[in-house]
Formats: sequence, C-alpha cells, structure tokens
Amino acid sequence: MADDAALRRCLMWLAVVVMVVGFYTHSFKKMMVTYFIGLGGIAGILLPDWEFFDREISKWTQPVCVDDINRSDVLRPGSSRLV
Repeated sequence: MADDAALRRCLMWLAVVVMVVGFYTHSFKKMMVTYFIGLGGIAGILLPDWEFFDREISKWTQPVCVDDINRSDVLRPGSSRLV
C-alpha cells in the first residue's frame, strides 16, 4: 500500500469507534464484533491491489504482466483511490 497514512488514520478512527461502542454498551462481545467488521471494511477498501483487479475477470487468476501496467500509473505522484 502506497499511502500508509490513510491506513493509520482509519485504524485510529476504528479504535475510537470500538471504545465508544464498549463504553455505551458495556459489552466486550459487541466491541469485538465492531472491531472485526471495521477491520474487514478497512481491508476491503484500502488494501486491495486495484491495478490487479482492474482487468477482465477471466484474467484475475493470472499474474499481472509488466506490459499491462501503464507508465502513467507508475509515475503518478499519489494514490487516487480515495479521490
């Protein structure tokens, strides 16, 4: 992942949400459910290699070739996933 700051920010907000849920519900089980659902959501949004999945579905089982990667994708200064 190119932008670790977004991951850290999301994990910090998840920790705050988990603490608030635990404080108001007094339930460790609800805290853990909130934590794991949040981790799954963060992993689903921030961690996937979108260049890998931005191909035809039939090619997902094959590795990405260097020829498939555009030079403009490699040279862009920042990630545009969250824009």
